[in-house]
Amino acid sequence: MVYVLAGRAGARTALANDLSAGGLLLIGDEDFADEATVELRFTLPNDLISSVTVEKEIVQTTSRGRTTRKIKVRPSRSRR
Repeated sequence: MVYVLAGRAGARTALANDLSAGGLLLIGDEDFADEATVELRFTLPNDLISSVTVEKEIVQTTSRGRTTRKIKVRPSRSRR
């Protein structure tokens, strides 16, 4: 897995384990400050996510006002 720490150039690698609704165990060679913003980049095996959907919120503003709706879609494929 690759991660990027906000405010610092470049990406670093770490081991991601135990991904669940409750969180993710990230094993790397540095500690993060409280409230650090970290962008994670990883790819899950296709056979594990074939039935997974992602909920997205679509907000549209027109002359008649603002509407919000939620849709479920399949995750986009990795662009590697």
